[in-house]
Amino acid sequence: MKYSLINKLFNLRNKIFGGNDMPVITVEGPKMSKEQKSKLVKAFAETASEVMGIPVEAMVILIREVEGENVGVGNILLCDR
Repeated sequence: MKYSLINKLFNLRNKIFGGNDMPVITVEGPKMSKEQKSKLVKAFAETASEVMGIPVEAMVILIREVEGENVGVGNILLCDR
């Protein structure tokens, strides 16, 4: 289901801006509040837009929240550290 939502997002972006060469920024990290996600998306999109010279509206930012029990550092789960 998430896959089809992402495909729809890319298709919409491509219709608006054309082509597949618009940047996608993926952030993987711990759970965040909606406010934190909003700040993160704004900061990444605006900075990438400025650096790359591409409209901020063309940026796609994907946030993947990863629980500590799903991450291993060395030979220990992050949640066990």
